Amino acid sequence: MTTPPLDPGQVLGFVLLDITIILIVARAVGFGFTKIGQPRVVGEIVAGILLGPSILGATIFLWGNPPTWLNCDQAIAGATVPPGGAPPLSSITTCLFPAQSQGVLSIIGSLALVFFMFLVGLELDYKLLAGKGKSIAAVTFGAVAVPIALAFAIGPYLFGQAALLGPNASSQTAFTLWIAGMLVVTAFPVMARILQEKNLVSSNMGATGVAAAAAVTVLMFLTVAVADGVTNKVETSELVVKVVVALAYVAFMFLVVRRLVTPLEARYEAAGKLTPGMFAFIVILLFASCFAAHQMGINVIVGGFLAGAVLPARASLFREMASRIADLTGTVLLPIFLAVSGLRTDFTKLSLSVVIPIVVFVAVAVVGRWLGSVAFARLGGLSWAEGNVIGILMNCRGLLVLVVALLALGAGVISPAMQVAGVVMALVTTMMTGPLFDWAAKKVPDTGSEPLAERDGYRVLVLVGDDAAASDAARLAFASAAEHDGAEVVLANLVGLPDQELFSGTGSTIADVERSLRAMHVLAGFAPEGIRVTPVAYSTKDADAEARRLVVDRGADLVIVPDDSTRNRLGDLGVEVRVAEPSLI
Repeated sequence: MTTPPLDPGQVLGFVLLDITIILIVARAVGFGFTKIGQPRVVGEIVAGILLGPSILGATIFLWGNPPTWLNCDQAIAGATVPPGGAPPLSSITTCLFPAQSQGVLSIIGSLALVFFMFLVGLELDYKLLAGKGKSIAAVTFGAVAVPIALAFAIGPYLFGQAALLGPNASSQTAFTLWIAGMLVVTAFPVMARILQEKNLVSSNMGATGVAAAAAVTVLMFLTVAVADGVTNKVETSELVVKVVVALAYVAFMFLVVRRLVTPLEARYEAAGKLTPGMFAFIVILLFASCFAAHQMGINVIVGGFLAGAVLPARASLFREMASRIADLTGTVLLPIFLAVSGLRTDFTKLSLSVVIPIVVFVAVAVVGRWLGSVAFARLGGLSWAEGNVIGILMNCRGLLVLVVALLALGAGVISPAMQVAGVVMALVTTMMTGPLFDWAAKKVPDTGSEPLAERDGYRVLVLVGDDAAASDAARLAFASAAEHDGAEVVLANLVGLPDQELFSGTGSTIADVERSLRAMHVLAGFAPEGIRVTPVAYSTKDADAEARRLVVDRGADLVIVPDDSTRNRLGDLGVEVRVAEPSLI
């Protein structure tokens, strides 16, 4: 008697169980990686691998007697068996993550990428791009053209390795284009977050890198669209039309849709918040854009990215949209996508014959992206030191390379072993980014911070809190400084970065900094004659640690804090600390 596959109710049960397992493992492993200085996403990629056949598959562990409530026989019966192939053997992975459940998880993962790229597009800050067209174009060209050229250089070698080829890899050109798509990937959010943490995102180097990374992301998916067309043996004329239509779609979004949604900004400002109606409109625009991208043959997440990129009131909207969907996306949905990738990643499929080709692939990925970005950044007018920093950041692949690898695997062009190579590249390039950035950033003369001129005299450092506390703190500072000739008051507001693991919050944070500077310049106008006032505001990952550094770097004789809680957190600063008493007026 044939074993029936899982029924819909059983599939739902497995989906709920699988999400529970994925989130527990992803949070635990991700937390462990943060403790060794790595991004949580690296740990979540590893968590997906741990749940997959690499560790829990039948090659290592056959599950001969699984609990009856798992209905393992039915789970295996629902798996798709290729012609001439054998059904999967009973293992922890096949029993806990049946094929029917993985199909649902894959759809959830796709939605995760849609929301993820929407927020990535929304946090672009166009004000940072003014006057940087040459450097942005140069870095973008180098970051795309060099990897594609290198893909065609190593393509024949990799195509000659039968273990790396999928069942549909009949065209060397198609295979090479998929390799190019994997090499072109860059992790835009990781770059933006690191630059924001180092207070470099507003610098010429930082703005150039962020804009180039965004452009590379769109061009990468155009490369993937071409690769898919060649794989499906689309006529050249049709392929050209497909690319032209995709470019027209991008132009339509920026030239037409962007103008049509401009009134949303006025309505948002009039309401003072994001109303349910506005939120619904934005979500409808998001999914409509994704559907259009899907119909054109470019990935749905390009539609998500463009929907975010064309919205007005960018800083404020990002803050509100992020508060509603960023935690769900980053904490719940994206770990599901990474688990889906891990469930399709099987390191046991590797043989000694593919080790050298995979090493070549990863090495070319690193060298090509890094050196290509450095050289063309220099041609674009940046210094060698700045170009080196951009090259290191552009080399980070993050999770998007997993998307391209899964698409290529699904198209039957690459084998599971080549898909593993994509995972290895994601891990290697992402893990090396932080340490290399810290090394390279030290060689950049302008760190983006505002240095204080050397001078003698009494100096008061005010750590500005909220708007209500700021005036009280400034009043106390002015009164204390007035007792000393030639005194200076430094009004400092350290804007904390959003508590997000995957989104930098660049636009909203910069807006907060600018607003704070304007408010402090107003306060400076109330200073008594003879007191110099220096407003300072920038973003930081750890406001308390940065405050301690400021006390030393600014040579403060007196520090004024907004409340007792701040004083307690800062500890012993080695100088007098006063708490601003709230005004009774």
